[in-house]
Amino acid sequence: MRSSLVFTRSRIPLLDAPIRAVTGGAAGHIGIGVGGLVYDVTLWHGVRPQPRAEFLAHRELVAEVEVVPVSEAAGHAALLWLIDMADRRVRYDWLEIIGWLLMRELGDPERPVCSGLAGQYFERATGQRIPDRRARLDPRHVHIAAGMYLAGLRRVSVA
Repeated sequence: MRSSLVFTRSRIPLLDAPIRAVTGGAAGHIGIGVGGLVYDVTLWHGVRPQPRAEFLAHRELVAEVEVVPVSEAAGHAALLWLIDMADRRVRYDWLEIIGWLLMRELGDPERPVCSGLAGQYFERATGQRIPDRRARLDPRHVHIAAGMYLAGLRRVSVA
């Protein structure tokens, strides 16, 4: 099944403007598109899938890149991991955001933020480690890293 990393920014600027200001990126949020669904994690709902139209209803698409798995088995395993994260309703790691702003490791490795979820999915599907991967990945970092893997990712669209 095809999947992609969906980079967005909020239609309400105050929601992700601080993230974009600090990172210098155009996107403030990342989801993982699978079929007609987008999996993401937020402070409000944890990891969950939602219809693509619902996901984009309050967000502006910045870019989307297709994830090309290293093998069918790796793609399937990454998808099963993502579904498991949603089934367990893994919560958002709000301490990671506070730690990120303070340049400290405060987060729980079992609870991701959106860029952490997308980064882990990418690494599981492609078998490629994101260069200079730190515990704190931000949307800009994942977007830059995604563009570096021509064999693993292909640009789908840029809004």
